[in-house]
Amino acid sequence: MELTSTVIGARGLLTDLGAEHGVVYVTGLPGAEAWKVTVGLRRSAHGTFWPAMLALRSHPDPERFTEVTSKAIRKLCVIDKQSGVRPLDRLLAVAVATATLGPGVAHRLNTEWVPRRRGGGEPAFSRLVAMIYAEAVAADLPPRHVVAAVWSRSLEGVNDWIRDARQHGALGRDTRAFRPKRAKFVPLDLHETVADQGQPSAHVDTTSYGAWITHVPGSPGWQFRVELRWDKDRSARCRGLVIEPAARGLDLRINAQTIASLPLAEVIEHGREAGQHGPTVISVARLIVGPLKRDRGREHSRLVAQVYRFALSQGVPPLQVICAVWNRPYKNHQDQPDKTVSTWTRKAREDGFLPEDVKWSPRLLRRPRPRGRPLPKLSNPGKPSLDAPAAD
Repeated sequence: MELTSTVIGARGLLTDLGAEHGVVYVTGLPGAEAWKVTVGLRRSAHGTFWPAMLALRSHPDPERFTEVTSKAIRKLCVIDKQSGVRPLDRLLAVAVATATLGPGVAHRLNTEWVPRRRGGGEPAFSRLVAMIYAEAVAADLPPRHVVAAVWSRSLEGVNDWIRDARQHGALGRDTRAFRPKRAKFVPLDLHETVADQGQPSAHVDTTSYGAWITHVPGSPGWQFRVELRWDKDRSARCRGLVIEPAARGLDLRINAQTIASLPLAEVIEHGREAGQHGPTVISVARLIVGPLKRDRGREHSRLVAQVYRFALSQGVPPLQVICAVWNRPYKNHQDQPDKTVSTWTRKAREDGFLPEDVKWSPRLLRRPRPRGRPLPKLSNPGKPSLDAPAAD
């Protein structure tokens, strides 16, 4: 694992949410060697840092591209059977050490890293704790707070670690009475997360790079940015995922347990569905519909018909666009098309807003325009055109 660069006191790449006090870049993460990881940091009043934003991005070189998947991310959150190391714990500890004590100390922590076994008492782990403790003393920082920050533990949880380090002779007793100079850092005004009870499903907004997903059930306080790349056949693949607080004042922390508990498979699928046909179609369709309403009467049928016609005019499957606009999954857990949206389109036909001959056909699938020649128009006036919406 390699620390490629460190930026402290600067903003992150996409947003400063969760990275108000800097970011650390890491490559070569075991299990995700082709990814570039960005850890966003917040600083406490004691001068230590904690991770509050995590961005995972594939290598920009197409030959080294490795898709970011929920399965690969979850592997980073479990203990490797061969090494006994949880990769994400190691990554976050190295990032915090980089920001708090400098790249040199972080490099030592990375090369000498050993996991703490249940029950404790390992001399190798005690040497790591003693090294971080001594470096904190040298940096005029509270050593217990620094040890707790590096391993994402409470102050009470590291007292036994420090006692074991003294018993193993790795930490001298003369440092116990040391009182560091307490630097006065102004912490962020944070508050606890309140679960959103009013949003039954995730809200997806398409962007120029993919999708921005908020209000995901089971992820209170978090929002996600799914970055996509489009292949030649227009299929969307996830090239990056950003996990960040949904607001500046939310007191959230990134750790392996948190990442493992998030529904990342659903998040990435939401992003892929929204960006499958590019961001423009769904963005315009949202403007056509306006604010979503719960009413499912004739006005709803009229809007469904408008979106259906617009999707046809753009050469994309209408049901996928309707699902994206109304924040519904295109397929259910059994990988079957959503029946609710099909019912909406059938009702729009019954109400007279959508003629029976206006239907989707796979031959209308939009493809890249060939260079040097215009795309020919359909000659049959009874079918929807690829260049203009069908008449009402």
